[in-house]
Amino acid sequence: MVISIIALLISLLLPALSRARQQGRTLGCAANMRSMALAAASYAQEHRDQIVGSTVTSGLDALSRDHLLVVPALLRSKRGTAATFNGIAVQNFDHYGPLAHFLGMQGPGDEIAAGPLPTADTGAVRTERGRRFDWLRRIDAMRCPENALVAIVSAHESNASGVDIGPGPLLSYHTTTAMVTPHTGRAADTPVGINPGSSDVLRRGYTPRTLRVGSPAVKAFLGEGARYGNETESFTPSIQTALTASYGGAFSDVGPWYNDSDTWARACAPGEALRAVHLQSPHLARDLRPWSFRHNLVSGAGRVLASADANIAFFDGHVESRDDATYGQIRNWLPAGTAFMEGHALWASLRTFFPSQGATASRSAPYTVP
Repeated sequence: MVISIIALLISLLLPALSRARQQGRTLGCAANMRSMALAAASYAQEHRDQIVGSTVTSGLDALSRDHLLVVPALLRSKRGTAATFNGIAVQNFDHYGPLAHFLGMQGPGDEIAAGPLPTADTGAVRTERGRRFDWLRRIDAMRCPENALVAIVSAHESNASGVDIGPGPLLSYHTTTAMVTPHTGRAADTPVGINPGSSDVLRRGYTPRTLRVGSPAVKAFLGEGARYGNETESFTPSIQTALTASYGGAFSDVGPWYNDSDTWARACAPGEALRAVHLQSPHLARDLRPWSFRHNLVSGAGRVLASADANIAFFDGHVESRDDATYGQIRNWLPAGTAFMEGHALWASLRTFFPSQGATASRSAPYTVP
């Protein structure tokens, strides 16, 4: 009798304990993101309002002189003309390395950062960059406690400047290319990787400085994600280790509003393009939302995932949790003043929940992001 009572009590307590642990990990993730956002704000104060992780601020040394992301006016501030590893940023989109350095964390690359700038990212310099890359992705203060994903190096994306850092944790927190790259002055805003193959997101002279993003309480600095979450056919997450990367590299992506995102993959969510295929043949269309939306997973009928949450860190340092259906509203992820003309590129859920935020936007009827 006593044993059966104890067993009953345990069965009642275990779910509550599990939920408590999950809630603790969610709060830990939010605390990490808040610390990173506040550090980024302090970085901006000490670096003339520059956004950390930008291709033309902390990532400038990782760009070659002739790269499309380097606008002519910024070439004068670049030390040297070849892309190289400065001991801090392991990639042009890297915000982890500069923030770790700014916060005084000691790790691989410190000796290079303290000495003269290397002339090229080769030999021992590249090896050290690989060591720093691997170190950064394992820092507990910059990693979601729920992120257990192990990524492989994406050889075809890493190109000649990639470094083999072996299997390891996937980065947890990502910026968006709209915030960390400049508008190049071209009519088509595509060299910065806003939306591959399209020119319908025009940021009108934007430069990556915190005073240019809009309200810091509205604009997102970091989102939880998994880049790349759907890169390989085997559904194994991969990571891009090129020094000079395009379209966000391992650290940034178009944004969670984009319905073909590699980082916030939710095509199998209710109402989206692959939902029916996923329900009928899950082996053909796997729901990858838990890779990016790692908190408060809710199952519906048939124990199929209905919704999941993720945290967002804003430029003012506060953090919010949102479900995957509402996570990508574009007013949070594009700079103020952006002319958005791609209503068709939004997730179906965003067009439903936020019809006034560019849901029907087109070239003839653009939506201006507030």
